[in-house]
Amino acid sequence: MLTATMAFAGGEADTAATGTTEVEVVPGGGDVAAKYGGITVPQYGGTFTVFIGKAGTDAADPDTMAANPDTFGWLSIMQERPIYGDNETYGGFGTGEWSFQTNAFHHPDFIKGQLIESWEIENDKITWQVRPGITWAPTDDQIARGVMAAPRELVAEDLASDVEYFRSSPMGNRFDGALGDVYATGKYEVVLEMPEFSADKLMYFLRYEDRSTIEAPETRAFDPSKYENHIGTGPFAIKEYVIGSHMSFTRNRIYWDKVTIGGKEYQMPFIDEMVIPIIPDPSTRIAALRTASIAFHDSPGSQDWEGLDRTNPELLSASYADGVTTVGLRFDEPPFDNRDVRRAMMIGTDINATRRMLRSGDLPLHAYPIYYGNPAVYTPIEQLPAEARELYDYDPAKARQILADAGYPNGFEIDFLVSTRGLGSGIEWTDIASLLKEQ
Repeated sequence: MLTATMAFAGGEADTAATGTTEVEVVPGGGDVAAKYGGITVPQYGGTFTVFIGKAGTDAADPDTMAANPDTFGWLSIMQERPIYGDNETYGGFGTGEWSFQTNAFHHPDFIKGQLIESWEIENDKITWQVRPGITWAPTDDQIARGVMAAPRELVAEDLASDVEYFRSSPMGNRFDGALGDVYATGKYEVVLEMPEFSADKLMYFLRYEDRSTIEAPETRAFDPSKYENHIGTGPFAIKEYVIGSHMSFTRNRIYWDKVTIGGKEYQMPFIDEMVIPIIPDPSTRIAALRTASIAFHDSPGSQDWEGLDRTNPELLSASYADGVTTVGLRFDEPPFDNRDVRRAMMIGTDINATRRMLRSGDLPLHAYPIYYGNPAVYTPIEQLPAEARELYDYDPAKARQILADAGYPNGFEIDFLVSTRGLGSGIEWTDIASLLKEQ
């Protein structure tokens, strides 16, 4: 099980980190609010210095044609998506029904339109209704350099153009013929034709998946390989990118959206500036969090959790399953074309030992292929059929017997290919492979 943790710096250092000197605490709002005694609403102004997982290295070429997935975290600060999670209603600010801690998935009951107001799915097409009144927000520098002449309204043709550019990029092969013609039928209506019914695929990749942020066509006409040329409709616009140092964003003064907290409506965003330092060394990131040089860290390594809890008890944090560590088996040839052999391999794997290595033992054991945070379809392990439950019980003797019954009384040897890339939590894939080998 892979895990992720987010941590906020707090205490006396908060003022230095965020520029905020006072907070207003209002009642109500889901599990998160209950945990911290209400919802804390920051005052306007200040600088928020944060570390995101993509900031361990310099930002890659942001042009969609370059097909660099590591750029999406940077672009999403200033660009928005057709659809996003309705955290205000169902998350920590609202009923708390949905944690919004899933990786690349939102439950369809808990989403709402962002750049689009509504959508209609038919057998052969999907129709988007673009939200009127949203404005592209170029900075003064971008206007002076001629990237965009002046702020202008987002229209349907902008979304259609972005989808077509995505389709023509190396990443467009994911549509596999499912996406037909894309065109605007009016100022605020976009049609996406489907030669075959693939609404789940199209609405995932085009509405809220990592790459689904929408950029201004003026950026592509100017030079999309430079972050300084990217224009969005989001709460922030790019201020500067200094290679090896940081990327910073300034408040979008004409941002369209508001948020309701504790029954009161607020214009977003609250802060004037966001700074994301580029910090390759994990220990330096943790030191920055401890001293509140950064106010937020979205992925501290699991080896640091205990130390942070002990030395910085004022930190607010959340941990959740971010994915599942799996071993891919060749099902098309022996021995793994035999279902019983595959079952024996899982029964003979001490999942809890891996969980202890990753320090994720407090998270649910059963979290795949359905995430435990999805209450509509998740089945707790104790409610699974006995044949499924036994897969999670480490029993080497039973595993050996199943292998013997399947025709492998002496076992077998396999070649196990292991990535040399680390997990970002102080654990290497080779560490996990060594553990599996011993089992």
